[in-house]
Amino acid sequence: MKSKHIHIQNCKSCRTIDRDALKFGTEIIAMQGHWHESKDSNACLDQIPKPGKTYKVGLNGPLEFHLGQPIWILYTDFEYLLNGRVSADGFDKMRFCLGTPTSVVDLRSDGVDIRFRVLETRSLQQVLESSAEAAPQNHWQFYLDAVGKHPATRPEQHGAYRYVSADSQGDVGYDMVFLPFGEAYRLVFMRDWSMHEQFYYGGNFRIGENAQAALSLPQP
Repeated sequence: MKSKHIHIQNCKSCRTIDRDALKFGTEIIAMQGHWHESKDSNACLDQIPKPGKTYKVGLNGPLEFHLGQPIWILYTDFEYLLNGRVSADGFDKMRFCLGTPTSVVDLRSDGVDIRFRVLETRSLQQVLESSAEAAPQNHWQFYLDAVGKHPATRPEQHGAYRYVSADSQGDVGYDMVFLPFGEAYRLVFMRDWSMHEQFYYGGNFRIGENAQAALSLPQP
């Protein structure tokens, strides 16, 4: 018997997540999750998910997967999830979680609540250390070239992390997080979004000299 196929489109032009590891230079391609304390609870989870445990996780479309298919779901703290606010502590708590959807709790027109069994979690530092070095996607290069060139793209310093975020009239945008790697910085987290589409990538991505120089400057 085939496992249940979940597909939510939201709008005709919306793309569902593309999990092509060769195309993106990483296997860590995730959706944002709204995590709950347990598989039977509606209370928001306020601690890092643990491998071996099953949680109720809400996902908003567009999305596509099968029950039993290993997928990545991002866990973040409330401030980033609900308000877009960032901090060193929030970045420390971020986890890319690999696991399997085991059942559907609630299926809506714009999303789905699933029971999700966590197999593995990786912090941003672990993502950097465990990922093979890769070149960024071509359209990410446009974002990287803009780092530090405008007030809106000036890097923010949060502990060891450097953070850059920008959007165009609220329709498209990105969040990028960088960490030191040897003598240079690497892009370890990319949120690439457009309207309903919200895709998250973790890896060890090289960046160019201009972005490198902007990230290396002392931050005000």
